[in-house]
Parts: sequence; structure tokens; C-alpha cells
Amino acid sequence: MFRRKPAAPKSPRRDKVNPMLSDQDKQFLIKNRTGIFLAAAFVILGILFMALGFFKTMFIILLAIAGWTLGRYGGDKEFVRRFLNNYFGK
Repeated sequence: MFRRKPAAPKSPRRDKVNPMLSDQDKQFLIKNRTGIFLAAAFVILGILFMALGFFKTMFIILLAIAGWTLGRYGGDKEFVRRFLNNYFGK
């Protein structure tokens, strides 16, 4: 009934392409990933402060933290049940 399409032949050029980053560049990025991440985060934060102002930026950060928290613990039904029981009672 359903037939699979034959696999496309691999391009011979694809195997010979040089990697974009050298091993030295990869090691640098791995070693300094925290600093690079924080620098990018603070640049974005600075742009938000200048474009939106302090309170709107803080509101966006608060919503991001709330979303991260819900995303992290939302799938854990036992955590949600304990949270609701602790704050809203049985």
C-alpha cells in the first residue's frame, strides 16, 4: 500500500566540506560559553532598558521567569499538587 521513497544518494561534496569552526575555536567557545552568554544577555537587557524603560523591562523579565518556572515544573504533577495544597489548602 505505502512504499518508501528510495533514499537520495549522498553528495560526494558533503563529506569533504571543511567544518566552519576549527578545533581551537570550538575549545574557546566551550571554555568561555558562560561569559559569551552573559555578554549577549546583558546587551539584550541594555537594549530593552533603552527602548522600553525600566518597568516594562522588569515586567518582561518577570514574565520570562514565570514562564521558565512553569515550563520546568509544569509537567511534574506531584509538584503542582503540593504547591496548590500548600498555598490554597485542601
